[in-house]
Amino acid sequence: MLWSVPKQKVLIIFLLFILLSGCAQIESTPETRPVAGLTPGSSTQVVVRILNLDLVAAASPTSTPLPTMAPLPTRVPSTAEASAATVTSPTCVNTAEFVKNLSIADNAAFEPEEWFAKIWQIKNSGTCVWTTEYALVYASGDSMGSPAKVQLPQAVDPGETVDLRLSLVSPTEPKTYTGNWYLQDATGASFGLGPDGTQPLIVTIVVKPLPRVPT
Repeated sequence: MLWSVPKQKVLIIFLLFILLSGCAQIESTPETRPVAGLTPGSSTQVVVRILNLDLVAAASPTSTPLPTMAPLPTRVPSTAEASAATVTSPTCVNTAEFVKNLSIADNAAFEPEEWFAKIWQIKNSGTCVWTTEYALVYASGDSMGSPAKVQLPQAVDPGETVDLRLSLVSPTEPKTYTGNWYLQDATGASFGLGPDGTQPLIVTIVVKPLPRVPT
């Protein structure tokens, strides 16, 4: 009979049963620990937030900084370029136009060693003012006693005319003589007649032989 068992033995068996039941529950139930700051029922929200952050990080490309460009080297101009840069373009143009002869005509006849004057009327057809530093200069051919340079007698504005005079002497040997002269500006640059300034002022004479003295 159950009731004939001593009460102490029944109590011991009951306590052992309770202990064995508790160990089995501990082994079958995983341990759960509360996370600080979380309330029950919020675990799903935490997982969703973490996944959202991962998606944002995956969708956002990592910005790569652009490489720093080295400054371009400063180009030093060559000597020719530096010289060309210092040359200033002329502010005016020198050209001349023949108007008429005021003294002898071309191929005028002279006796040997005869003095004569050659006078041209010349127009300043350019844009520069011819100052008294301008001159008429001998260039080539027969000089006929001409000086190397004759200064202009007055300043000549563009569009005005000037009379240029040379005092010459015919050579001794009978034949035809031709001499060429040019104008020269204040810097020493020569120019002549015509649009391109290449035509010289010309003197052409014929020296005749002296008549024979009858004996």
